[in-house]
Amino acid sequence: MTSMPLEPLAGLNILILDDEPLLRRFLAATLERLGADVTAADTIRSARQLAQEFRFDFALLDVNLPDGLGTDLLKERVFGADTGVVVMTAEGGVSGAVEAIKLGALDYLTKPFEPESLTLTLNRARKTRAAERIEQHKRSDAPEPHFFFGTALAGLQGQLDKILAADRRLGTELPPVLIQGETGTGKTTICRCFLEQIPSGCQVAFIFNPKHFSAGR
Repeated sequence: MTSMPLEPLAGLNILILDDEPLLRRFLAATLERLGADVTAADTIRSARQLAQEFRFDFALLDVNLPDGLGTDLLKERVFGADTGVVVMTAEGGVSGAVEAIKLGALDYLTKPFEPESLTLTLNRARKTRAAERIEQHKRSDAPEPHFFFGTALAGLQGQLDKILAADRRLGTELPPVLIQGETGTGKTTICRCFLEQIPSGCQVAFIFNPKHFSAGR
């Protein structure tokens, strides 16, 4: 049986924004006991300043504060893309939490909550952030097209984009593609453009009037 790590949040920098002193201290003590480095704020103004000065892995935001709504920080995009936000809301304030999710928060907690709920929510948020980073990494690693279509060929590029979009939806067993044109008009280049952008592992037949061949990735 695998035991839980003693400090499951070790190495994480977490910001707590809450105007209730007892809850703020309780949250800080709980997170520090789990290995996190905690910074606390009791107003939106101080949280905004801290977000500008330090990088946080996660931010726990209360919704209703003396100087405004914690969700205002989401609207202002105060936190960077690497900071996951979890909203804390009182019972009955779920609509505000849902709005926060729409603004980019990863999750929410309904007060009062047990320490176990806090840990589970943060771990769930960590997995969500990890999945997002993997997806971003995949997108950044995607090869850029090596073909440039000038304004004179904008119509042709539009047609190619439509065909490629249909090909991506099909995924496999792509239908034959007929390419017609006079000698020297770029039929081979268009074929290479298709081959570079079709999904990996797919096969497609290119028909050059009167020639015909199959290729794939």
